[in-house]
Amino acid sequence: VIGHGTTNTTTSGNQNLVLIKTDGNGNRLWSAYSTIGDLYSGGGWLAATSDGGVMMVVKFRHSNGRSEKPAIVDGTGKTTEFDWTADPNGRFYRMVMVRFSKDGAIEWTRMTDVATTPQGKASTYSKLTPDGIDVYTAKVDGNQNLYVGGRFRMPITFQKADGSKVTLTPCNTKDWTGDPQTQNGDLFIAKFDANGNYLSSDSASYTAIKNVRIANDKLYFEGYFQGRKINGALNPAKLGGIDLGLKNANTALLVGVADLDLNVLNAKAFAS
Repeated sequence: VIGHGTTNTTTSGNQNLVLIKTDGNGNRLWSAYSTIGDLYSGGGWLAATSDGGVMMVVKFRHSNGRSEKPAIVDGTGKTTEFDWTADPNGRFYRMVMVRFSKDGAIEWTRMTDVATTPQGKASTYSKLTPDGIDVYTAKVDGNQNLYVGGRFRMPITFQKADGSKVTLTPCNTKDWTGDPQTQNGDLFIAKFDANGNYLSSDSASYTAIKNVRIANDKLYFEGYFQGRKINGALNPAKLGGIDLGLKNANTALLVGVADLDLNVLNAKAFAS
């Protein structure tokens, strides 16, 4: 047995978390699993650390109607709870970062606050479930800094090492109904130190960063971008001060490169 499922009250393919470390022959070394709280489908990302540990970034949902706090049982059998009490009438989402040691012990956890304000044009269902963030990619550099990329549709708040906080507010949410499957929200890349403290970020309107890679002390990223017309004219879009040169309001492929302080060195959108 490598994990234990938990009853949940959700639909839409939300599941429990299981994380397994094996040796080179596939033999289990340790495993960790969630007990309460849903792992959003496709919302978990891992990045190996140089000491044999792992950074995990997940999109967690607290099931509505559950009084228990979300929790993870680590590879040593210890349970770590997340101090998060959900409204019994809704389902709310957070971005959660967890650092496991090489032996499977949880060394620290960080939880990103995501605003839960109901959307004015939302359906009854969406008003109860303001799904404000997607996590699509995570990487670790040689100094064990963590880079996370994705999409956000509600204000998200990160905490620095000194306790101060930084909030990113999305722009592309006009007339949003609260449905995360629609074309809405802004892309983001955020950088955290080896202890999960926020360092810096960059964001731009319309859609998502889907993948990042680190090579030669640079961060290469890819994703997609949605053009938008305002009052009949194409709205110019920039990332890190670079004009993406959108040709139309269709979805475009986005590629670019930044330094490890997230200064965008080059970016281009290839319009369809």
